[in-house]
Amino acid sequence: HPVAKLFVGFLPPQPVSLVIYRGHEGETETVTSYTGMVSSAKFGETCELTVVREQDALKRPVPAVKWQTQCPRQLFSKGCGVSKLAYLTAATIDSVAGTTVKSSQFAAKPNDYFRAGWIEAHGTCMAILSHTGDTVVLFYPLAGLQPGDVAPVYPGCQGTEDDCENKFNNIPNHLGC
Repeated sequence: HPVAKLFVGFLPPQPVSLVIYRGHEGETETVTSYTGMVSSAKFGETCELTVVREQDALKRPVPAVKWQTQCPRQLFSKGCGVSKLAYLTAATIDSVAGTTVKSSQFAAKPNDYFRAGWIEAHGTCMAILSHTGDTVVLFYPLAGLQPGDVAPVYPGCQGTEDDCENKFNNIPNHLGC
């Protein structure tokens, strides 16, 4: 289903809302009886979406930042401070076979540079599980990605001090121990 596909690999870039209208057959007037946002997706033989009412979405307590081995900040977030544009690789796709994507631009970076990063194509993004040489393996095939496409690809961050310092030159914003 197209809605379920939005949640494969990553959360969709924009929140997904649900609006239920109530009305009477044969009449044009309807009233909104429920509004909510999809908060999670669980995959099995089917996809089960959990929806929370919009007025309840902000009632959850927000946990404080806790010190841990890995940095809890999301790469390219405001707290992280790394510029997404500065780390964009425009990769011309050489071949696509299921979850395996090849591009000579991948080989210009060290192995695992793109691991835990993502690739974008046709308005969708997909997580990268591994990167070796000119090859990345995606979490799930990226619909519509074809040889010759130029796709934005972003590196991943392991949340380690080493990645923060040596890959992103961002150690002052690292919150790991």
